This record gives sequence, structure tokens and C-alpha cells, in this order.
Amino acid sequence: MKKRSKLALIATVFLWLASGIMSPGVWAEANQDQDAVAYRAAYRLYMEEDWDNAATALEAFVKEFTGSTYVDDARYFRCSVRDKMDEPLEEVFTCYKNFIKTNPDSTYVDNAKSNMIRIGNLLAKQGKTQYKTLIQGLYEESEEDIKLAALHALEDMGDELALDAIFELYDESSSSRMRARIINILEDFESPEALARLKEIARTESDPDLRRRAVFAIADWDDEAPIEFLLEIARSDADPRVRRSALYALGDAEDPAAIPVLRDIAVSEDDEALAKAAVMALEDIDSPEVLPAVRDILKNSRHPEVRKLALYTLEDLDDAEVEPILLDVIRTEKDPEMRKAALYVLADIGTERSADILIEIMRTSDDPEMKKVALYALEDVGSEKAARVIYETALSGEDEELAQAAVHTLEDVLEEDQPEMFLEIYRKAKFQSVRRSALHVLEDMSDEVSVKVLGEMIKIEKEPDLRRSLVYSLGETGSDDAVAILLDVALNDSNNRIRAAAVSALGEIGTPKAREALMKVLEKK
Repeated sequence: MKKRSKLALIATVFLWLASGIMSPGVWAEANQDQDAVAYRAAYRLYMEEDWDNAATALEAFVKEFTGSTYVDDARYFRCSVRDKMDEPLEEVFTCYKNFIKTNPDSTYVDNAKSNMIRIGNLLAKQGKTQYKTLIQGLYEESEEDIKLAALHALEDMGDELALDAIFELYDESSSSRMRARIINILEDFESPEALARLKEIARTESDPDLRRRAVFAIADWDDEAPIEFLLEIARSDADPRVRRSALYALGDAEDPAAIPVLRDIAVSEDDEALAKAAVMALEDIDSPEVLPAVRDILKNSRHPEVRKLALYTLEDLDDAEVEPILLDVIRTEKDPEMRKAALYVLADIGTERSADILIEIMRTSDDPEMKKVALYALEDVGSEKAARVIYETALSGEDEELAQAAVHTLEDVLEEDQPEMFLEIYRKAKFQSVRRSALHVLEDMSDEVSVKVLGEMIKIEKEPDLRRSLVYSLGETGSDDAVAILLDVALNDSNNRIRAAAVSALGEIGTPKAREALMKVLEKK
């Protein structure tokens, strides 16, 4: 089974924290269990001792998922990371202290107390005696906590008799906090008995949150997920939250055996959130069998958002096989959002063939919205052919909004200043708003290019407002190269408002050469 890189794990966290995932408008709020996926990814970074990235992921999780049942776990491990990174002891002590105050019922309270006692003793030995007083109260434990501490000790000693005691304590306890801690302990036991008990909890426990914890504990078993059990839960009529946990765990397991079940759930499940979870799990599996499953979901799923989600799984699959599917969606799909999404996926693929398809849409489509999406998608392609069709759209486009967008897109596509293109757009574009957009691009070019081009434009421009804009733009360059042009306008232009603008622009430049030009204006009779 392949293992995800640390970068992939970090991406998983921020994938879920982002308001839009992958491409614009496609991934809305996925479902209420996204917290479980994000937490597991952050926790995995912690277990890999990737402290810097774990700290970032945990901090982001705590800020985003304030209502999650995992938020106390994340807060605890955020303190633990600070501990591992050897931050000042006083700050780490305070972190654990605040954690206990904020999360008094957390399963990690005892761990936090233990760490505070350890750190407090170290600080006391450094002469900070106030910490000795602070930790005195931490030694008092409840009867349940003492039992659990004893079980931890037996577990660390490898005593298999601890399992019977743990099972008994789970059955006797009515505390969800205690039961959650016991599930965490069972995850660490490498025995068939512990696994069997976790399966029993996942199947029969009345508290859905405990069942979810048990499912994830099973998924992490020995680095190999018991696929058949996870498939059983995913297909069952259990609480939807528990089923989603199993689906996410199947994605983490990356086992191709899960593909048929994930496809069936994505296609036929009434619960849209479950169907989405199946698609997301499918995306994580590296197998040639994924593509036909995704194709089936695209054609047959009853949920538009699930189909859209499936569309975006195509980005990571073989380009030659994916492009015909996307083209079919673009040409035949009735849902305009699906067609737009297919265009973005096509742009992300970035092959020469995909660029040709986008160019064809730009030149032949009757749908302004599709042409606009294709235009923005071509920006991501960034080829010479893409630049040419964007230029043609800006120069001769009949849709004003699209032509204006093309000017700004062209600026982003070109790797260096190419004033000729924008000067041609300025001269020949049908809409004044498009010409102004071209002017703004020219203004942003290097001073040397900008002054030369703006000077040529003043000679040919007839529209007074645009001529004034050109004059002010020359002043904003701050270049002495613009002085002669502005002086000529100030002395000879037939429009007094434009002459006044030229004088103001000379003052904006403010160099000795500009002051000399202003004196010549004053001397004119």
C-alpha cells in the first residue's frame, strides 16, 4: 500500500479548510464529517514527528472546527507539539493549563496533568518555586482516573490481563469521556481480542461519536485497515456519521478492493453527504479501476453535486483517457455548472490537446458564460496559442465584458512586456472600456516602454477623456523621457483642459528638466 507524503497530508488538512476545493465553485461545504478527515491528517503529521507542519495543521484545525468533537484532541496535541519543539517551559505549562480549563471533560485531561507535573517539577528545580505549589492540586485524582492510570501502566508493561480489566471498565463506565479514552488504549493493543472489541463497539455502541472513534481506531490497526470490516460499516444502515467515517477510512487505506462499493454508494445512495464521502475516498485510491468507476458516477449519480465532485477526481488520472470524457461533458452535459467545471479540469490537465479544445470553445461557442470560463481556463494553460486567441478576443470580441476580461487575462499570460499587442487593442477595440483596460496595462509596463507607447498614443487619440488619461499616465511614470511630450501638449494642444493636465503631469514628475519645461510654459505668450 502506498503511503502519502507529508506534503500530501498537509494538503489534506488545508483541502478541507479551504472554502473552495480544487477549482472555483465546485466543492461547497462537503459535510459535517470533514473535521474527522482533517483531524486525522493533522494527527498523522504529529505521529510522524513532523512538528512544524503538525503545529500548523493543528492550529488551523482548532480555528476552523470549533464545534468538532475532535477539537479537544487537537488542542491537546497542539500543546504537545510545543512541548516536543522545546518551547519555553513556562509557555508549555500554561498551554496545558489552559487546555484543562477549556476542556475539563476531555479524554486528554490526565495526559495534560501528567505533563504539567513533569514540567512543574523541572521549573521548580530551576528555582521557580511557585510551580511546586501550582502542581500540588494535580496529584488528586478521581477513582476512575486512578483505574485508568493503572490500566495504562499495565499496558506499558505488556500485561495481557489488562485487556480484561479494560473491557470491564468500558462496560461499567457511563462516561463518554472514559469510554473514548479506553478506545484510544485499545488501539494500542496488538491483539485479536482488542480488535474484536473495537469492532463490537463500532457495530453496537449507542453513542455515534464513540462508534466513529472505534472505526478510525480499526482503520489505523497495524498500518493496515481491515477492509472487509470497513466495507461492512460503509454498506450498513448505521448512523450516517459512522458510515462516513468508514468511507474516509477506506480512502486512507487506498485499497482497490473498496472501489466497487464506493462507486455503488456514490451512484445510488440517497444521502448526498454519504455519496460525496464515497467519491472523496475513491479519489485517494491509486488504481486503473478508478476511471471507469468515476465515469459511471458521472453518468448515473442522482446528485448533481456528487457528479461535479467526481468530475474533479479526473485531474489526477491519465490525461489521454480523461480528455475524451471531459470533452463529452462539455459538449453534451445539460448542467452549465458541470460544463464549466469540465473546462477547469481540462485547463488543469494542461496538455496541448486540452488547450486546443479550450481554444475551439473560445472561437465557436455561442454561450458567453462558457467562453468566459474557457478564457480564464486558458490563462492557466499559458501557451503561445492561448495568448493569441485571448488577444483576438480582446481585439475584436463582440461581447464587451468578455473582451475586457481578455485584456487582463492576456496581461497575465504574457511572460514579458509586449506593448504592440495592447497598443493594437487600444487602437482598434470596439468598446471604450476595453481600450481603457489596454491603456491601464500599458501604464503598468516599464517606464521606458510606457513613455514611448503613451507618447505614440497621444498623437493618434482623438477622444478628449482618453487623451487626458494618457497625459496623467505620462506624469505618473516620473520619467524625464516624458517631459518633452508633455511640454508639447502643454504648449500646443487645442484643448485647454488637456493642456492643464499636461502642466499638472509635469509638476508630478518634479525633476529639474520638468521644472525647466514649466518655465517655458510660463514664458509662452
